[in-house]
Amino acid sequence: MIDFVVPKQSQIDKVTAYLENFKDTQQPFMENKKDNRGLTLKNAYQYRKDVREFFALLQESEWDYLDYLSPEIREFIKYPDKIQFATLKQIKGILTYCLKGERYVEGHRNVMLKRGVVQEALKRLKNLDTQEQKAYA
Repeated sequence: MIDFVVPKQSQIDKVTAYLENFKDTQQPFMENKKDNRGLTLKNAYQYRKDVREFFALLQESEWDYLDYLSPEIREFIKYPDKIQFATLKQIKGILTYCLKGERYVEGHRNVMLKRGVVQEALKRLKNLDTQEQKAYA
C-alpha cells in the first residue's frame, strides 16, 4: 500500500498562489494557438501559460491521489460548493481529477476552471492549517 503523502507547506503555497489568477471564472483559460509565423490557427487552442504552469505543478508526486475516481470525489466535482468541507486527501483527489481528465476529454481542465472546482479546492487548501492537514490525511 502506498502511504499518503502530505505536501510540504511550500508546495501548498505554490499551488494556492494561482487562486488569484483563476478567481474570475468568466475569463478565458484557453487561447487560440498560433503557428510559427504568429498566425492564428483555426479550431486550435491551448491553455494560457499560467494554467499550463499550474497543472504542471500538480504533476508532482505529492499531489497525485490514486482514488481520484471514487464516488466521494465525483460528488465534490458535481457539487463544488461542498469542497469547503473537504479533507486534504479529498482535495488531492479533486485536483488529480482535474489534472488527469484532460487525457480523456480535450478541454476538461477548462470546464473544471469555469465551474469553479479548481478554485474551491484551492480555497479549501489555503484554509487548512498545518495541523489540520496532518489530522485529515
